[in-house]
Amino acid sequence: MKHVRRKILVAMGLDTSARREMLSGIFRFVNSHASWSILFKQTDTLNVATISSAVKDGVDGILAAELSNDSAYAALMSCGIPALVQRRMESTSKCDGCDCDIAWVETDNEKVGRHGANYLLSVGKFASFAFVPSESPDAIWSRQRGKGFAAELAKKGIACQFFPGGDLSKWLVQLKLPSAVFCAYDQRALQVLSASANMGMKVPSHLAILGVDNDDLLCATAKVPLSSISLDHEAFGYDMMSMLASGLRTRTRMTGNISLKNVKVVERESTMPPVPATVLISRALDYISQNATHGLTPKELVVRMGVSERLLYLRFRELLNITPGNAILDAKLKAVEKRLRQGRESFGVICTACGFNSPKHLARIFKRRYGCTMRDWRKQNRTR
Repeated sequence: MKHVRRKILVAMGLDTSARREMLSGIFRFVNSHASWSILFKQTDTLNVATISSAVKDGVDGILAAELSNDSAYAALMSCGIPALVQRRMESTSKCDGCDCDIAWVETDNEKVGRHGANYLLSVGKFASFAFVPSESPDAIWSRQRGKGFAAELAKKGIACQFFPGGDLSKWLVQLKLPSAVFCAYDQRALQVLSASANMGMKVPSHLAILGVDNDDLLCATAKVPLSSISLDHEAFGYDMMSMLASGLRTRTRMTGNISLKNVKVVERESTMPPVPATVLISRALDYISQNATHGLTPKELVVRMGVSERLLYLRFRELLNITPGNAILDAKLKAVEKRLRQGRESFGVICTACGFNSPKHLARIFKRRYGCTMRDWRKQNRTR
């Protein structure tokens, strides 16, 4: 039997971490299924020209992030190629119940909103709660997130204020403080952070800000690192491709219903009360003393402390005048000192036990720090 290889047009941009992670999931599916191949077009919206080109290329299916306009929608309906589109436009509601082979990806965005409400309710007591939607009024997913957020607050008898558009800064100062502000996605949260700074509002003491997507480039590098709801976009991309492949293989209509997996909040400073500097450093030094010799890195220490990298480095400089990396190295060298004093272990054993990459690497660092070799230091300091 001749092996049939099917070609899928994937039209998706690379402008956000969510899109890049989705593509990673799509390609993971294709790489693990030999009967599928990808024709990739880097574009935020699928237009008429791309659809016409796909027809000429003989693609079997289309997976797109969103359509450019009504003309693209009409072209997709008439081309006869089964398609799965992630974001639905308002004008496509007339497609419901028709015989075209287009499925719109439906996810539980209300669940995202509910998750945001429950998290912010757990953070502390706020005088008000607010939702900032997407800039696009046609963004159904944004409205769904706002609906879920408001509904969950309503269960507690709490009203939600919706940003109506216009001047974001002026709207923020009208909120009763402290206020918890949930944003439709991370770029919007970054705008709220900037607007609050313009109005002299402090985050998180005046405003606690929460985004969605956990775009590390935006969230971790913001002036005040942003907390965000993390969605497993890689698994989402894999499931989209799996649904399209299944529909083509079995010649059945796709439902477009794809569940969100591993929904969780990644906490950063925009929703967390600042940790007192002395408490933070004490916790960090305790963790270093227990884990420095087990491969601890500065990046892992940042994660364990639950603060931004910038804040941790700032506190170490302020109170100890060293970096977290220096503190980890100091703890490892203290462990080397202890072993050199106590016995006659080989330098290779000491190197491994104290978390260094190689004996030569340890020897160079030790001589630079102590001004002598480990052998000479042991002779002078061995416990008798």
